[in-house]
Amino acid sequence: MNAKHTPSPPPPHKLADWLHQQFLQRAAPPAYDGPSPWADSNLSSALTRAVLPTIDLTFTRREVESGRIGSAVDRLMALTDTPMACAQNMSRLRLAFSGYNREPHEIAQIRAIAHFFQAITTQWPYWMHFLSPQADNMATLLSLNFNPLIVNVQGERVNAHIELSEPAIANFQTMAQATINLHNAMAAPQHITQTMGSQLRHALCLVLA
Repeated sequence: MNAKHTPSPPPPHKLADWLHQQFLQRAAPPAYDGPSPWADSNLSSALTRAVLPTIDLTFTRREVESGRIGSAVDRLMALTDTPMACAQNMSRLRLAFSGYNREPHEIAQIRAIAHFFQAITTQWPYWMHFLSPQADNMATLLSLNFNPLIVNVQGERVNAHIELSEPAIANFQTMAQATINLHNAMAAPQHITQTMGSQLRHALCLVLA
């Protein structure tokens, strides 16, 4: 009798390619009723941090250790309340966690932070739209969603070898689809979604290489 074959997880770069294809395939949104907050052509360059400064989204150690996510979710919900808020804060956020300066481990290795982040994500999964699409941000996003097996620190760069478990892949795909759903709800132009997909793919490939 042949042994049961256990399928291997997809190569890491396949996740980046899958995300890119999902963003490229998004259909054109319906006509927006009223002046569009996306009309400014300079918004697309915000994806490269060329227009608006990055905003640090800071969670405290007290918040993390309490396990209460209500305040954090309320702050994030304000970003998705209106098309204007969604457009103005696109690709501007950088995750930060205060109170861990004396910890011997990197943020990616502190599982209490990961559990806090994942609990927030079940209520508000729109990170891919709002995080600045830089490699360091994507490394943090992946490390908080997946289980990092090895974390190497080289100066200011953190490289993580991650475990591609099925639940974590499903969470990653949920975040990607949530971003597309947000773009549909907010009538974001196709070029915003497509440019974002290209930027995210590039950053993810740098991290997952």
